[in-house]
Amino acid sequence: MKNRIAKSLLYSLCALLLFAGCGKQEKPAEEEQKTESSTAAEDPQPEQPEETGEGEEPQTQPEELEPLVLVGNQRIISISPSGEVEMLYEKQEKEYLLQAVMGDGVLYAVIAEDEDNAENCLICAIRDGEKELIAEIPNYNINIEYYEGSLFVQHAIYDDEGGYTVYLDDYTRGKDASYEKGNRFQELRNSLEGQDYHFSFHNPNNLITSLKRYDEILVYTSDGKIAALDKQGNQLWETTLLQEYYLVEAVNTEYTLYSVNTEENGEYWKYTIDLVLHNNQTGEEKTLFTWNYQTLEEAVSPLAVEGDKLYYYRTFSENGLNQNDIYSYDLVTGGTEFLYTAATLPGPGGTWQINPGVTDFNCYDGKFYYRAISENSTGWAVYDPKTGTGQGDMLPVIDEERTFAKYGKVLYESGSIRDEKWDLEIYTYYIECFQLDDSYQNADKINQVLEQKQQEEIDTVQQSAENEKGYITEEDAQDERFTSYPYSYDMSFGQVNMLGSHYLTVNYDGYEYWGGAHGYPYRQHYLFDLNTGEELTIYDLYTSTEENFKDVVAKYSIQDWKENPEIYFNSEEEEETVYQDFYDNASLDMAMRFEKQGIVIEYSPYEYGPYAVGFIEIPIPYDVLGIELD
Repeated sequence: MKNRIAKSLLYSLCALLLFAGCGKQEKPAEEEQKTESSTAAEDPQPEQPEETGEGEEPQTQPEELEPLVLVGNQRIISISPSGEVEMLYEKQEKEYLLQAVMGDGVLYAVIAEDEDNAENCLICAIRDGEKELIAEIPNYNINIEYYEGSLFVQHAIYDDEGGYTVYLDDYTRGKDASYEKGNRFQELRNSLEGQDYHFSFHNPNNLITSLKRYDEILVYTSDGKIAALDKQGNQLWETTLLQEYYLVEAVNTEYTLYSVNTEENGEYWKYTIDLVLHNNQTGEEKTLFTWNYQTLEEAVSPLAVEGDKLYYYRTFSENGLNQNDIYSYDLVTGGTEFLYTAATLPGPGGTWQINPGVTDFNCYDGKFYYRAISENSTGWAVYDPKTGTGQGDMLPVIDEERTFAKYGKVLYESGSIRDEKWDLEIYTYYIECFQLDDSYQNADKINQVLEQKQQEEIDTVQQSAENEKGYITEEDAQDERFTSYPYSYDMSFGQVNMLGSHYLTVNYDGYEYWGGAHGYPYRQHYLFDLNTGEELTIYDLYTSTEENFKDVVAKYSIQDWKENPEIYFNSEEEEETVYQDFYDNASLDMAMRFEKQGIVIEYSPYEYGPYAVGFIEIPIPYDVLGIELD
């Protein structure tokens, strides 16, 4: 199934602490009960200052809430306290948007110039959509925050002798409009590290973020305690977690949320997870949720702790598509309230896949903002508890269009195959099928071919499942550690493009798991002539000899091998030997896809490089091959 829930110890975790400003909720509903509506209390209006007697401090007005900044794949937007949405920046070609913050009306962003090679990043100020370069730094562990009139940039630089060194720079705009670099907190940070106070580990709060959010510096000690310091580095308090933790999920001045992993009789696969709340001020603890290896459907994935509320989600699969249900848990009363649900849809979910309802979760001014998918676009949605519908509304500014929607739609089939003899689920599958809109020439003929391809995939899964049944023994079925099953077979539609005046290419991305540490990715590509509805291959377009084709592939492959030796197994071999290997491996039947400018040869994982590298792609222009797409 698409993005199916992994049946393993690790579950999806989001431990980021979010900006303050979440409105107070009414008393939660009963545990796990989904309510048809939920009401948020009206935001308190600032009281008028009363006359003060002699020696009394005058009352101050609350600070104006800063806009919420959201970073997408293509765009950066802001949300004002009144709910107005504004697009602040749209990425340029090849750029990769990483982070953004707002400070004194200026947008500051971390941008990689090349999404395919993001070794260095630009720290920019953006006004009216125009970038102003502040600094260029290596892309490692970058975190930016605006605080007390300055942009703070924390990052790390690697040195072969000393390893990673963390830097905390600040940039302040001077009277001449240029940015002056400083390091007013660097000495304090170094001093604290020298005293065995740490900011990394599982703590999402760096020094500046802690000061901005809590007016305290939250740190870990070398002996595992959690402490808070003031700006001068003086310790204000410390607390000790009472249990050996597996993972710290969230930390603020009031609470630490952490998980505890307990193994049964020392058998790692027989585990129980407890999600524990620790009161940093009193030292008291209580277990909020518990699940084990047999009750993964009860697993809780925390999103944020805001005030006395824990926000979390549970994921389940319905007809092969993942759905996230988001809840609010009252840390004082123990009540749980259902908030909203968000689900994936067939077809690609953007340049970088998002987890709807969960990715970029923010609680802001009594409403919840998060990444979401609609039929035609990806972007952000907002859920207002006052409406109580259980569904969020897409914001008017989208992030990306789902470009395939202008060509057609995506259907899918999913299923599960069991071995009734041993009562084992041995295979699951999720297989998508693109269907071209009827307005295109020969759409019916092309759709029949694509439907046939989908059915062939389903038949392959069913046959594989039948074959697998013959290998299962009684010992396997009775062994609780026998966790390889179910195997999975997923094929998701990737993209569709028009090439030239009458060619259509349809691409799929697949993933098959047969047990072990990981599965194996695969791809499938189809090319059609809209004038005839016929499926085409390279044989129909390429008119030269196969020997010439092999030579061209080998030459372009050897060039990539020279430019990127770190991704190849054979990087130490002689060039002549490598060329011959590429030449011998090339053929007109090798894996390739058709793009607008040329073909792209695809070397599978392990073919020439490690699994982690993924597919190695070698673009070759059409004119080099003598191919014309008119």
